Amino acid sequence: MTNPPHTCDSPATPAPITPAPATPARAVLGPAALGLLALATTACLPLPGGDPAAAPEPAPAASPEAPASPTAQDTTAPGGADQGGMAVWAVPVPSGWTVETFNENGVHSFTEDASGCRATLSQNMAASPDDRGTAAGTVDSYIDLLGAEVGDTVVTAQQPLGLPGPDGAVLDFETSRVDYTGNDGVDYTLTVSAQWVDDIELIFTHACESTRYPASGAGYDAFVEQLAVQRV
Repeated sequence: MTNPPHTCDSPATPAPITPAPATPARAVLGPAALGLLALATTACLPLPGGDPAAAPEPAPAASPEAPASPTAQDTTAPGGADQGGMAVWAVPVPSGWTVETFNENGVHSFTEDASGCRATLSQNMAASPDDRGTAAGTVDSYIDLLGAEVGDTVVTAQQPLGLPGPDGAVLDFETSRVDYTGNDGVDYTLTVSAQWVDDIELIFTHACESTRYPASGAGYDAFVEQLAVQRV
């Protein structure tokens, strides 16, 4: 089941984003590059091989049912502030990757120098705690949007992607692989991973031309090793 669709016209809620903690093995964005992150919606994410501006609007989906009774999670402050801060990506810049965009409509994108593959990070805040979606719903929404733009897709479920989360916990990101032919006639292989932390939706995609995908493993691993979610 997909999450209710977002629209690019919806006002974005800003949230701060910080670099990953610096270590000798990491290259991170410096303080001058930091600012307020305009949170992205799924519908605004770049679609490799497609033209997002030409994508048809997704059909309205039913709103998720509210929980039968309140829980502690239902009453958290926006972004989990009462949990110790808002969940955000710690933004890495591993060796061999180039920053293409920083904080454009809430999206950060990177290109691997060797393969030309692209990694994209985004995050979105639910309108209210009751509007939180699911990781599987976010992945399905992204794939539906991609299919509406490029046509047929071949989807293969993958093992969850485990990433370091706040307080040292490991977050399992729902992950799927998508193979498709773009509107440019090029075959692409894309993985999309998603998870929710409180009312923050976190999305990570990695996309390659399919002919370059087999050689992209080392670059992908280097990028993922730098990824983490933290609270600010």
